[in-house]
Amino acid sequence: MDCINTSKNNLAKDKIIFRRFRLFSAEHVAFTAFPPLAIGLFDKTVSSDSLQRFPQLYKPSQNAEYFNTRVFWLWIVAAVVHSLFLFYLPSLALNNDVPFQDGLVVGNWFVGNVVYTLVVVTVCLKAALELDSWNLLCHIAIWGSILSWFIFLLIYCQPFLAEYLAPDMIGQEQMVFTCPGFWFMLILIPVITLFFDFCYKLFSRTFRKTLAQEIQEIEERKNDPQSSLGLSTPSVYRSTFRSKSFKTQHGYAFSQEESASVRQAQLIRRYDTNLKKPAGGE
Repeated sequence: MDCINTSKNNLAKDKIIFRRFRLFSAEHVAFTAFPPLAIGLFDKTVSSDSLQRFPQLYKPSQNAEYFNTRVFWLWIVAAVVHSLFLFYLPSLALNNDVPFQDGLVVGNWFVGNVVYTLVVVTVCLKAALELDSWNLLCHIAIWGSILSWFIFLLIYCQPFLAEYLAPDMIGQEQMVFTCPGFWFMLILIPVITLFFDFCYKLFSRTFRKTLAQEIQEIEERKNDPQSSLGLSTPSVYRSTFRSKSFKTQHGYAFSQEESASVRQAQLIRRYDTNLKKPAGGE
């Protein structure tokens, strides 16, 4: 979307703000791929015990409440709005003002590096808003993605590498990192872009909690969700997972028919019960 906004802003002229290099296209995925993976693999709303005790937690996903056509288009609209903020706010900020005290004029590559840095930071912060719980791997995925972009930009713009890959990028890291306006925009623009997302999350978490969020908060307080919310546990779970005390039996079991040529049942049937039984001394 930033490339489309650039083309529109330049009246469809052949001017770009990102390098036309395959490696640069790969970073668009590399620096923003790990936060969604962290959400899918490591994010956990409630404990596994609560998932077994309360099958009601599976109902929203079974009813496609988390992903449907409406949710899909809401995310698309949000992405378009975010891209407008991330392109036009830094472009307007750098359009008329001189970012350096010595009067150095910046070009499209400087604007592109600023915009792309803001995109990476905003995407990672948006992923942080969508997390239900934090753990070490989620911290590494989100903050590590932001840090990896700064490290990459620092190495990519060095003459020994940029001379062969992107000569126009030589020295860009010094211009970006020494610009006070860049650091000001790095703090302000992601906050402005995600302000409505943050307000929506705050409203939903306060006034429209889901069952999973309520159970999560109860578990954080070390309380029992069943007694706090009045939920019922299925009888199958109670009969399967409750602890039982078993009485230990001791003894020796044997069979008198082992290795017998005639089974005991056959022997009893062959005995004539009408005959008089012999006396004890006979």
